[in-house]
Amino acid sequence: MKKIIMMLFVIIALGVRAEDNRLGLGGYYKLSKYIGGDDKLYPFLNVTYNNAYLQGSEIGYNFDLGNVELTPFVKKDSTEGFEKGELTGSNALLETRENPMLAGVKVSKKIDNLDLSLSGYRDFSSEGNNIKLKAAYTLKIFEFLYFLPSASAVYSDKNYVNYYYGMTAEESALTGGEYKDLNGSIRGEFELGAAMFFSQKAGVYFSYNVEALNGHNYNHSLIKHMANKSFTLMGMYRF
Repeated sequence: MKKIIMMLFVIIALGVRAEDNRLGLGGYYKLSKYIGGDDKLYPFLNVTYNNAYLQGSEIGYNFDLGNVELTPFVKKDSTEGFEKGELTGSNALLETRENPMLAGVKVSKKIDNLDLSLSGYRDFSSEGNNIKLKAAYTLKIFEFLYFLPSASAVYSDKNYVNYYYGMTAEESALTGGEYKDLNGSIRGEFELGAAMFFSQKAGVYFSYNVEALNGHNYNHSLIKHMANKSFTLMGMYRF
């Protein structure tokens, strides 16, 4: 079922005629949230093709409904999860956490320089559901320089939280780690971004991102820190 959903979105995205094409290419560096995990650098591709987009591994299509935009999307988040044996120490014994396979819908509204959005999406790897409320602001500092901060509150149900932030009772007994049955919880996501343009067509984008967890609702034998950080650097071109 999830393969069929993803294929439908790919067909929609590739079938759109180009009017305002944008291309971004760069890297996404993520400090591992997992104890025994390695920090990783991921290639990052961003393509906007009229109302369709590819952002990293997320594919979506924006429907303009007048006052709001409706955006169905699918995503495979390769920066989350781990393979069995990938972590070091006793956590090498943990079973694989498959990358999130997400499908959902976002509703967004622009108010001057403020962009508000509400998303709901299903993760087929953990069988968990998520709701995300995001506020993003565009501040023009100079003609060529923009400051792009955003803040999000994400609610994930207990299936998602236990799968990516916890251990099973069997894994805890095997590794000697703590065990607790985690509940659904809210985490924060904060991004400080900046875009600098060298011409009307070419520029560079950088962002510093922080995921802030609920300190009482993750397994301390698996997760390193309450605040998990990542960085994005990308060149941009409009044609």
